Amino acid sequence: MGNFIGSGGCSFRVWALFATGIAVKIWNADGSTQSVPMDQDSAAGYGIDVWSVFVPNITAETNYRYTISFSGGPADRVDPFARSIVFPNWTDATQDTSDARSVVTSRDFPSGPTFSAPGWTQWVIYQIHIGTFFDPSKGGANQIDDLIQQIPYLQSLGINAVQFLPFIEFSAPLSLGYDPVLPFALERDYGTPQDFMRLIQALHASNIAVLVDVVYNHIDVSSNGVNFPYGLFQYDGWSGDPCGIFFYGDYDEMATPWNSPRPNYGRPAVSQFLSDNAMLWLQEYQVDGIRFDSTICIRKRQGPCGTTCCGGDIGVQRNFGWELMQNINNRIDASQPWKLTIAEDLNGNAAITSPTSGGGAGFNAQWDTDLQTAVMAALTQAYDTNVNLGTIASAMQNPFEGDPFKRITYLESHDQAKYQRVPVMIDSGDPQGWFARKKSMLGFAVILTNPGIPMFFQGAEQLDIRPWTPSPTATQATPTMMNFPQPLPFPKVFQFYADMVRLRINTRGLCGSGLIVIEANPATKVLAYQRWNQGGGSDDLVVVANFSDATFPSYTIGFPYPGNWNVIFNSDSNDYSDSNDFNAVDSYNTTAGPGGYDGMPCSGNIGIGPYSLIVLSR
Repeated sequence: MGNFIGSGGCSFRVWALFATGIAVKIWNADGSTQSVPMDQDSAAGYGIDVWSVFVPNITAETNYRYTISFSGGPADRVDPFARSIVFPNWTDATQDTSDARSVVTSRDFPSGPTFSAPGWTQWVIYQIHIGTFFDPSKGGANQIDDLIQQIPYLQSLGINAVQFLPFIEFSAPLSLGYDPVLPFALERDYGTPQDFMRLIQALHASNIAVLVDVVYNHIDVSSNGVNFPYGLFQYDGWSGDPCGIFFYGDYDEMATPWNSPRPNYGRPAVSQFLSDNAMLWLQEYQVDGIRFDSTICIRKRQGPCGTTCCGGDIGVQRNFGWELMQNINNRIDASQPWKLTIAEDLNGNAAITSPTSGGGAGFNAQWDTDLQTAVMAALTQAYDTNVNLGTIASAMQNPFEGDPFKRITYLESHDQAKYQRVPVMIDSGDPQGWFARKKSMLGFAVILTNPGIPMFFQGAEQLDIRPWTPSPTATQATPTMMNFPQPLPFPKVFQFYADMVRLRINTRGLCGSGLIVIEANPATKVLAYQRWNQGGGSDDLVVVANFSDATFPSYTIGFPYPGNWNVIFNSDSNDYSDSNDFNAVDSYNTTAGPGGYDGMPCSGNIGIGPYSLIVLSR
């Protein structure tokens, strides 16, 4: 579907259920236009309601639109399958989108480097917003080009996977990304499909995997009550459902928390449209995984909830939203099973990551709020006596389906960062002070030393205290730009994040699923846990986290094996304090001897500073 350049020209193919005729309108190189009638056709998944034509002498970057005839028509429409859209009349002053045109795009990308993503147990994911992650002083041609220039920054941070927030065509030059209009088209203000392919290849050449964020729970058709002239609203003129062929008609199924209609998953061609979109990223752009936004709003109606979906299933006799997710995951598993699919469901539903053969949705992993909520609750307590280590221990030990690597763990995502960054939540009066720095580092270290696929949001490593958007509830909120001053404002904080990331990736015991909570002491607020991959003493670690302001120069804990245990990480080090105000408590190497303790066969003493985490290895 869409446009495909071939030998001597370009083919165009589009789905339009109720059209009585379609012509492709083409802008020639000399500025003139031609209109070429299309013939009825068929395509797998779309049935016989397809129109196509081959037009000779068409080259890349040619502009075009479809003229669709129907009972109230004709009307010009952009191509829902086009990879790029341009707005020739747009200026900052006029914001005129009336002459929107699709762009013929070459799929003949130059071959990039051979890339094999690390195993999922080794990933550390860094969330990036393409429209804000750049240094304007670098003077790149566009945001994607600017981002390519920031790859050395990502390498210095040590991450090995990035997840791009949505960057498909939306209703403004800059957006948070969650107001999609045309799922196949890249936001032209960020760059072209060729630019994005260059970005992926540059990241792969730097041994960084790429995930993209897709939004299949709603598609925007209007802004402030005015329908977009380039959207999918009543695409072929049919108004039997209020928004047309791409959307549900019944309000209960159509309504979403974003005041935008839900795609009609029960219509086979629409389901195919979304499934083809998922494969576009994985096959054509060669990304390494997909994160699905708000899957609960794919499988559930909005119901009485204002900001999420808590109504009945999508569909009456069968849940078409659930089937959509199953079909996409089955399609990926059949062709590229090594690629990661992630659900943001946030409902603790283990069926999301259960195999489709048993009725599950078939995702490889889903966002886990249990650990994040428990850790943030501890970090934001005004008094240490109120810290509940039991909830943290429980979240650590109870992953989805018993497999910790079926969860994405995080302290902060873009959703939290919209409102308040973690240091502000910890100490709004002094968000870059001692308490905020110590506690936010402790929280990040706990996330990265737990089994799961860890993730963090851009700017955390810079101790950024600005909300990601000053007005997250606005119709078109503007995201906050990343800050790339030289030198960085908190280089030692950055070093902490970089060291923690590399420790997580390169320490075999942290890449395994083995975890036993040694103690979660309600009196001292000390949490200790054993981690391993192969185990049996070969790669075991002991992690100790102190959630209090007390210093423990000699604290006894249980150890799983006797012998020498060496400190390989200590967050209390002044190597991580730009103010040199950490306690730098001596977290010495220790020897575990006989004598059971904390349910472990051995015991030993450790030293740990306030709001700190240490890692000991054999």
